[in-house]
Amino acid sequence: MKKIRLSALIMILSFVISIQLNIVSAQNLLTQEWKFMQGDQSAYSEMEYDDSEWADIKAGELWESQGYENYDGYGWYRKTIVIPSTMKQKVIENGGLLLKLGAIDDADEAYFNGYKVGGEGTMPPMYKGAYS
Repeated sequence: MKKIRLSALIMILSFVISIQLNIVSAQNLLTQEWKFMQGDQSAYSEMEYDDSEWADIKAGELWESQGYENYDGYGWYRKTIVIPSTMKQKVIENGGLLLKLGAIDDADEAYFNGYKVGGEGTMPPMYKGAYS
């Protein structure tokens, strides 16, 4: 089995995020529990970054209901998953993995094993929101 690291930088005023990793027959390998850190550092996207001191948070629920009542700004979510080696052939046969992110308010970037794989809107200094 190979460990992979998923990181997401999100700039928000308030938001709800729903994240799924769908493999082959829509098999979801992600749970709702993620690591979370306020602020922004480019190192947060790196595969080997130590997030052991980060808070636990649930994706799909508002920050405000999880201890961040008045926080508007950047936030990083991180998740480590293990893809069973028994799935390798099916992943190859079906064209790879699908990462499905829900609505984000205001802009986001997603990283997979340290590589940027997508995003909506743009981060400052050239900010452009992409709500939903």
